[in-house]
Amino acid sequence: QACLTFDWQVDDDSAWLQTQVIGNSVSVSVNQSSLSNGAYTGTVVVSATGISGVQPVSVPVRLLVVDEVFPNYLPIIGK
Repeated sequence: QACLTFDWQVDDDSAWLQTQVIGNSVSVSVNQSSLSNGAYTGTVVVSATGISGVQPVSVPVRLLVVDEVFPNYLPIIGK
């Protein structure tokens, strides 16, 4: 069987997500400028174009925005 060539694209569904195709890779970053503290969810969708029978792949993204992160050392043992 011969290998098929096709193009692909990446999209996102949230204003705070930024996706970019770089060669054969996808870069996903966050635009945090307008985000308040809280949990945010979004989806990155990768889809093939120019080929039939290939379903898009949806990748869920969850972002947690907080003021400060404190390191935890595991295991935690109380005395």
